[in-house]
Amino acid sequence: MSISQCHYTTGSGYSNATGCQVDGIWGTVLIGAVGVSYTLVQGGTDRFTSTGYGFQKCYAPTGCSSPTLVASQTVETSTAAYGRWQADVSAAWGTWNVWVQLNVGGDSAWETNS
Repeated sequence: MSISQCHYTTGSGYSNATGCQVDGIWGTVLIGAVGVSYTLVQGGTDRFTSTGYGFQKCYAPTGCSSPTLVASQTVETSTAAYGRWQADVSAAWGTWNVWVQLNVGGDSAWETNS
């Protein structure tokens, strides 16, 4: 589970991260999002500037749908801004979903997942 590939630019009191990749791995299932961008404002309101688009790689014996953005809050309020991408996974023994979420708030970014 990681946030990678970001290109950073900084200025007085802010930092922009563009072109980020957020991903999670569950055995034979890899899902995530690319082209994600956000801005951290020191002591101010952090926000998403692009929620990008989902990608997946699933290997036998599993199959999965392309992740979609299922929930988001683009501006930090009393809680962090976030984007959550979810995919449906199937195998001979059943179906389930997995998700990965990028959180932006408190002048930092972090990932959570299912």
